[in-house]
Amino acid sequence: MNERLESHIVLAKGLCHKKSDKVKIDSIIKAHMDGKPVMGEFKRLFTEIVQDFLKTFQERRAIVVKDPDYISSILRKGAKIAGANANETITLVKQALYGK
Repeated sequence: MNERLESHIVLAKGLCHKKSDKVKIDSIIKAHMDGKPVMGEFKRLFTEIVQDFLKTFQERRAIVVKDPDYISSILRKGAKIAGANANETITLVKQALYGK
């Protein structure tokens, strides 16, 4: 198996949400390793997985762009959490360095 095929397998498994698709991928790859001509089947499955992913992505994106404040609110929440984590880390470092 070459690196290109391995990367396609990793991508396909990462994009698919159905356990049955992951099982199909494993089955196809096993058959391929056994010398059976199944790459056409893998290409069809890979195409379906990518199309399903893109459809879901586009639906979610359509929802997000309807509310321009949504992304800003997520960024504000993330900044607040990151700030709290940073402060906690600084406190732990100071305690470790200075025993305070």
